[in-house]
Amino acid sequence: MLISLGSPYFETWVADLDPNLPTATALGPAQSLAEHCRECIATCTRRLEAEPNNVTGHLARAAAALWLDHNEVPAYLSRLESGLALGQLRLSPTTAYMNAQWILVCPALRDRLLPLALVLGRRAAQDTACARDLAHMLNHMGRHEEAVRLWPVAADAVPKGSCRYDAGSDSYTVVGAGADLWGTLDDLHFAGKKLAGDGSITARIDRIEEVSNWAKAGIVVRSSLEPDCPNALLAVTPNGRLYFRHRLAQDGISFSIDMLPNTIQLPHWLRLIRRGNFFTAQHSSDGIAWEDVLFGSDQESRIQIAMDEKVYIGLAVNSRDLTKAAEAHFSHVTTTGGISPTGPFQESQDIRFQLASSPQTTVSNR
Repeated sequence: MLISLGSPYFETWVADLDPNLPTATALGPAQSLAEHCRECIATCTRRLEAEPNNVTGHLARAAAALWLDHNEVPAYLSRLESGLALGQLRLSPTTAYMNAQWILVCPALRDRLLPLALVLGRRAAQDTACARDLAHMLNHMGRHEEAVRLWPVAADAVPKGSCRYDAGSDSYTVVGAGADLWGTLDDLHFAGKKLAGDGSITARIDRIEEVSNWAKAGIVVRSSLEPDCPNALLAVTPNGRLYFRHRLAQDGISFSIDMLPNTIQLPHWLRLIRRGNFFTAQHSSDGIAWEDVLFGSDQESRIQIAMDEKVYIGLAVNSRDLTKAAEAHFSHVTTTGGISPTGPFQESQDIRFQLASSPQTTVSNR
């Protein structure tokens, strides 16, 4: 019998069973959690004697030791952190972020494994978006000092965004910077209006500056102007990737549907439709023939996000770089529904996470 445990454990158990006995009887007496942790430490230690740079062994051993409050915890964590810092243990910032996030979002794990999450967070901090998200989570937990260590970025250090409308060509030039549109937070320059009830926004993305492969320009519906609000975003990247990202709840994680690079070519048309709490994303190469962005095993073409009747709708740009802004050009921008004010998009602001001087404060720049 094989049992596979997913996140945050990532363990596979194999048991030899007597087919003539009931499964519970054949499995025999269960281990206690403490017994399992002691066995895990012993197994990982033997593995690391043979493979000193096996990062999975270091992670599992440190987690088990923390759970038991083992006297070797400081040594295990020190070996893990030094191995990551020296490059002896291979763990990408994104993988470190995901492991730290699984610990932080689960109170039972967080109470025991927070020191491991902090080690992983320092590794994840090599990626600005990962550092920002973990700092946000730690700040909400009241761990302001740890949050500042991961995210010591002052708001005035990030280039300011802007939006310029050209009446002659009926087009927009939007400039935006920031860590990412991803995770539990968004950094973007937003040019928008208010929408009451059902409606839509359509735009052609003509060009986006290739500050990074993950710079984004697109259209968005947001429940508020806070960086962690529920929203639906349809965007493109400079390397031809179509990206439908959505956050279902305040302070929640983001989910996305990403097409492979070089799937589309600019200029490219995007459309986002709201019907109640359902959102449909569409794209087109010519603005005539439209295709739904599909997702899920049953190929649903819409997602459900609970929002108030009045929301924000508009254009969004992010550079995926804290030091450089990306410039994007939009044309053929149209909206439907109860949009206010009328006329072109004239109001815009940076929406960005920053740590205030006092703990547990999240603000957006407007």
